[in-house]
Amino acid sequence: MNSPSNELQALIFTTLSGDGALGSLINGRVYDRVPENAVFPFISFGPFDETSEDADCIDGFSIALQLD
Repeated sequence: MNSPSNELQALIFTTLSGDGALGSLINGRVYDRVPENAVFPFISFGPFDETSEDADCIDGFSIALQLD
């Protein structure tokens, strides 16, 4: 099973990369690891914290993430 954090990050990346208004500002610069020569402005993923919150018959997670 994929980590829910990985799936969430992929969804956020796709959403941010595909947004037209935002795209005109950042020109597709959405990074997990910011390159040394990155041009500003850009969006970068910071730390993720994933906590399992399972209950009877339910797989639950609490995910906190940082976007810069």
